[in-house]
Amino acid sequence: LYPIMIVDDGSVFIPNAFTPNGDGMNDVFNIFGTGIQNFTLTIYDRIGEMVYQGNEASRGWDATFKGQPVNVGVFVYVVDITYDDGTKANKKGDVTVVR
Repeated sequence: LYPIMIVDDGSVFIPNAFTPNGDGMNDVFNIFGTGIQNFTLTIYDRIGEMVYQGNEASRGWDATFKGQPVNVGVFVYVVDITYDDGTKANKKGDVTVVR
C-alpha cells in the first residue's frame, strides 16, 4: 500500500497520491480546506500537457484524459485559490496516480 500524504498549510489540504480503482476510496484527486471561496485546479502530465482543469469542489480529477484512464505515474498540479477574505494563493506540487 502507498500511504497518502497530505500537504497541509493550515487552510488547504492536498493529497500527494490517489487510487482511482473504483473501490470508492481515494478515487478522485481534489483539494480540501477551510475558508476557500473558489479555486481552479489544473493537472499536467510529465510532458507538460494539460490533462484536467476544473473548479468544482464536488467533482475533482478522476485520473482520466479525453475519457480514457491515464497511466500510473506522477502528475503536476497547480491550484489558484481565492479565500473568503479575498486573499489569493497559488499552490504547486505533484500527485501520484496509483492503481
